[in-house]
Amino acid sequence: MRRKFLARLKNEVRKRGVVEVLRNGVKHGPHAIALFYATPSPGNPQAATRYDQNRLYDGACGTGGMLTVAEETLQELARARGKNVSTHLYGQEINVETYAICKVDLLLKGEGSAADNIVGGPEHSTLSNDAFPAHKFDFMLSNPPYGKSWKQDLDRLGGKRGITDPRFIIAHDGDPNYSLLTRSSDGQMLFLANMIAKIKGNTALGSRIAEVHNGSSLFGTTREILRRRGRNTIQFSKVAIPVLNQVVRPFTAKWHRESLSEAF
Repeated sequence: MRRKFLARLKNEVRKRGVVEVLRNGVKHGPHAIALFYATPSPGNPQAATRYDQNRLYDGACGTGGMLTVAEETLQELARARGKNVSTHLYGQEINVETYAICKVDLLLKGEGSAADNIVGGPEHSTLSNDAFPAHKFDFMLSNPPYGKSWKQDLDRLGGKRGITDPRFIIAHDGDPNYSLLTRSSDGQMLFLANMIAKIKGNTALGSRIAEVHNGSSLFGTTREILRRRGRNTIQFSKVAIPVLNQVVRPFTAKWHRESLSEAF
């Protein structure tokens, strides 16, 4: 029976193509076999609630490696506790080649619904063209580009004086137009602001965020805070400056020396 089905599957892929088979399944005798779980049908709120749980998002997803590893880890943790959970992947990637690899990889794994939630290409920069503006996520992780200029995105958003994107211009401390913008030569901290805007605020568990940065973003952000707030940052300065100079800077210097010596 198994060999007959695999032969049928091979013929269906040859005739209809991989994407079509993954999306619509295979009919084998009296049976219709779906190769991935579809989205819940309209009018079924319980199914919709369950489907909406455990949403994972990466705003700089590349080939999707961090997303799939995060999904596998979440499934392993659930199995260790005797639970069965559903997971749903969402991602955005500006590089067309890595975006295509991510999408094809998910399709080949049978995760067609996840592939539909991967958006990418040169016109889909996360900073200037958010693909999921109304979405909130349970888990968010990202490894954004370090030291990459985001000036083109800034121009598309209207420039520093014309930008109104609610991810980057927020109400804070009595200021309705508080800016989270960083210098245009390095936009990695804006990926963090993008994820903060997608935090779930109406659930007991909220959201979990992890983002990989290098030291430059921390130093630049600290300098900008000190420049903006001046003498009002006494407590911040007492913490930030020693941490940066005594912890972060020596650690990154040691890491740099060891990488040059091919220690890893």
